[in-house]
Amino acid sequence: MIRRSLFGFVLAFLPTGLAHAQVTFTAILEKATVPSICQEETHVVACNGTKLKSTTLDLNGYLGKPYRFTAVPAGVTCLIWNVTSVGPAEATLTHCGSAVPGCPMRLVVGPTGPLGQWFLWYSTTSAFQPLDPVSGTLMLGPPYLFAGTGYSAGTSTSFDFVMPSLPALVGLEIFAQGANMAIGPAGPLHLSNPTCFSILPPMPPCIQPGC
Repeated sequence: MIRRSLFGFVLAFLPTGLAHAQVTFTAILEKATVPSICQEETHVVACNGTKLKSTTLDLNGYLGKPYRFTAVPAGVTCLIWNVTSVGPAEATLTHCGSAVPGCPMRLVVGPTGPLGQWFLWYSTTSAFQPLDPVSGTLMLGPPYLFAGTGYSAGTSTSFDFVMPSLPALVGLEIFAQGANMAIGPAGPLHLSNPTCFSILPPMPPCIQPGC
């Protein structure tokens, strides 16, 4: 377990991919409830808003937990990703605790296999940047802030930090994404689903992380 200040990490840039005819991404889906000019999407990526539909699958069966999706571009008036297949997530990310200045929070990067390395980044913006069919899709916008890395053995890894006691941070939205990679031999990098939270005004007592 590692304890560090969220805003004290060094700046790190990840490679970005070009447009793809087919993409893979790990995400938690939500139903599309807000009308848009596209008028075709049925679901969106949680903490990201990327628009989705499927002409072959019932996406309602994949709500509320992370899955790995394959999709192709579609849409008449704007870009919507048409999901063609769904599989288990190779990497996952969750958060818990109080997004309040001075309070503890925890980010949990999903398992890496028998032996592996995990990574964590965050940003104040989101994006949808496909990298490759194995790594998946980067869901953060620049600048990408490197949170940390470490090793694990077949379990999820908790990354604990205390929200800085800076009132100016209230209202700021934070987007985070993790990744893992098997070791021995080194395997491919798998990006997780994104998670997000808004920094709230001080309202003690703090809620202790429970994830």
